[in-house]
Amino acid sequence: MNQYKKLAMAAAAVLVLGAAGCAGAAGQTAQTQTGTGDNQITVTGKSCVNVVPDMAKIVFAVNTEGVSAEDTQKENTEKMNQVIETLKSMNIDEKCIRTSDYTMYPQYDYGYGNSQQIIGYQVGATLTISDQKIEDVGTILTKGVKAGINSVSEISYSSSKYDEIYQEALKQAVDASNVKAEALAKASGKTLGSIKMMTEGYEDESSRYYQTNSMISGMTKDQESMVSIQPGEQAVRAEVNVTYELK
Repeated sequence: MNQYKKLAMAAAAVLVLGAAGCAGAAGQTAQTQTGTGDNQITVTGKSCVNVVPDMAKIVFAVNTEGVSAEDTQKENTEKMNQVIETLKSMNIDEKCIRTSDYTMYPQYDYGYGNSQQIIGYQVGATLTISDQKIEDVGTILTKGVKAGINSVSEISYSSSKYDEIYQEALKQAVDASNVKAEALAKASGKTLGSIKMMTEGYEDESSRYYQTNSMISGMTKDQESMVSIQPGEQAVRAEVNVTYELK
């Protein structure tokens, strides 16, 4: 199997994300905790809402090797400039393009007993491309590889509607707490009264982004087929703690 086919298979394996959504959930979940006091009951309601991500962040690099540090750095800069120009030609805003890392290491030959001999240098420049539409990611990767990209280390997915979906999840969490509180009140021979206190539970901000570390390296500009992106679903979770009066 040639290098291109191996890379294509690697890309398909790491870029097709499995759903990280609400397993078995359709709206509310019934995971609650309860506590009792003087004519009061406290319920913790939880909810999970799935959303399909529509935005992506890509982290990729241009790595070059050479005998001379100066020549290797020059070659890397030229290739990186080609990549940046390609990105701009795709109408990607400059504020979305950031150089996030730059490295240069000597390469050694350890075949001289206890001595080390420098035989070359490796230079790597990393770009982070943020706030891109999901449907454009495949094109960005394909054209970027042709321009000089030879390593992709990360793709992160997010939803531009996260805040809206989180508000929906909060409402469902309140509904879930109402259902549980009604059942517990009835089981204790009482009726459910008004809400005495309500607090929002912990919001996991990391759920704003769904990330995969793809680690695709050795890509070549001979790659012609478009990389396919399948982001799957993103789980947005909410939690509320509600204290009710018992009558």
